[in-house]
Amino acid sequence: MSNRDVAVIIIAALLMMAAAVIQYVFMRSSIVSAATQSAKSDLSISCQQIETKVTEIETAVNAMGYSVLQNATMPESMYDITYQVLKNSPVLESCVTAFSKGYYSPRKDSLYAPCSFRMGDRYNRRLVTDYLTEPWYDDPATYRKPQWSEPYVVKGGNGKMYVTYSYPVTDHQGKLVAVLAANVAVDSLTKAVDGVDGYPNSYAVLTSKSGHRLVGVNDEISQDAALVVSSVVGKVGWNLTTICPNEDINNKTATTRIIVLIMQALALLLLAVIVIKSLIGLRQLQRTTKEKDRMGSELEKASDVQEAMQPSETEALPHNKQVETFSKVLTAREIGGDFYDCFIDSDQLFFCIGDVAGKGAPAALLMAMAKSAFRVSAQHHESPAQIISEVNKLICKMNDGKTTIKMFGGILDLNTGSLQYCNAGMHSPRLLTATGNTELAVTANDRIGIHVDAIFNEQHTVLNKMTTLFLYTDGLTEAENKRKEQWGIKHLNAQLSSSHRMNPGRLLTQIETALSEFAENEPLPDDITMLAIKYLG
Repeated sequence: MSNRDVAVIIIAALLMMAAAVIQYVFMRSSIVSAATQSAKSDLSISCQQIETKVTEIETAVNAMGYSVLQNATMPESMYDITYQVLKNSPVLESCVTAFSKGYYSPRKDSLYAPCSFRMGDRYNRRLVTDYLTEPWYDDPATYRKPQWSEPYVVKGGNGKMYVTYSYPVTDHQGKLVAVLAANVAVDSLTKAVDGVDGYPNSYAVLTSKSGHRLVGVNDEISQDAALVVSSVVGKVGWNLTTICPNEDINNKTATTRIIVLIMQALALLLLAVIVIKSLIGLRQLQRTTKEKDRMGSELEKASDVQEAMQPSETEALPHNKQVETFSKVLTAREIGGDFYDCFIDSDQLFFCIGDVAGKGAPAALLMAMAKSAFRVSAQHHESPAQIISEVNKLICKMNDGKTTIKMFGGILDLNTGSLQYCNAGMHSPRLLTATGNTELAVTANDRIGIHVDAIFNEQHTVLNKMTTLFLYTDGLTEAENKRKEQWGIKHLNAQLSSSHRMNPGRLLTQIETALSEFAENEPLPDDITMLAIKYLG
């Protein structure tokens, strides 16, 4: 071996040692970056889960504000209203309608606040007194805005921490009538926070806007923390933070360091330039792979949130001797805003189908609000136009006109076949009868979310026995094959023709099979939701 060769080996060894040090620094940075990305992803999903619960509570309370105003002349009816709020949102523990001072009496200082609360599986009622100075009443009464309270512990209670959501009810002149408030135990949010646990010793903390600890340890955040990642939970302004100590990062990097040193010792005979090029290529591959994995993980988790908002397999659609129903949801790779609902109450079938403009988590959250508002409003109105009007008011108030929703809602009398329906921007459903496949005549009402005072016209028809009502979102007709040809109305009509004898489940399965053969394994550009209702008479 010549002196030149020795010099080359020494230089290569020095370069490799330098490369080893550099690679270790980059790997530690990469591990910290990966931990940060993982924490952000977990925080995003947990925040969405908490905000979904918050939205459900706000929807249940806000939807009943109109009932408080309509029944303000009947004091005893307030107990029924607070009971309905608890029934519509199982996480709530109590609800109170606190009227403004002197509302029901000539005495200006008289108070009246009926309250319903849970006692195990039962509901009890009582009157609340001396509430005028309570923050849950005073702040919304003063500023005329809905709000979440700071956390508190009830004196003489069970030691649990609560927060209260308050909704001020005003008349047409803007005068305060009452404050509708609902209490929820903070520990009902624990499951969402427990999911933020990326490393063995990492932990999460949920705090209120003023810094009160809602969920998590009470210790101060360690100065030895390798990373601290925070995210704000939507409109309520709570802060969710995950803390990862240095020991977790060091344990991760210790194993990596040993592997790197062994690899560098075995690679001393390699040329420095080759090693450097290999390391650069490896780092680029790692970054690309991690980014793809992160995006795929976030999309999968967000898709799981959307799927959880639709009826689960345990929530079977209505079937009895008068009606058969079946639904099918085909999910695209992106998160969409399709939704539907279908349930029976007092021999009436309430149903709806809709599509939120846009994609991603915002569309999924708006979808949850619309669906929840439909079910709550359906319990108080027997008119599809009134139900959709209530949904529109809530969406306009919460959404500020940024996103619109197409929706079709109806009520089918199972004894007579009478069908009341209201269309808000959707295309016409199909009626399958012995005489063929026809469109149901619909009025072109505005979409939901455009104008808070929009008027929705209602229509009526009567379904004959063995008639099938088929509803679908536009993702069905817009599905494409490899040649970018859309499935369209032509192919849909071909499947619906002579299909009136089929039960709803077989009909939707036949359509799905035909669509799959047409698409030739091409991914769907948008979600597809189908709902078939067969009236048996």
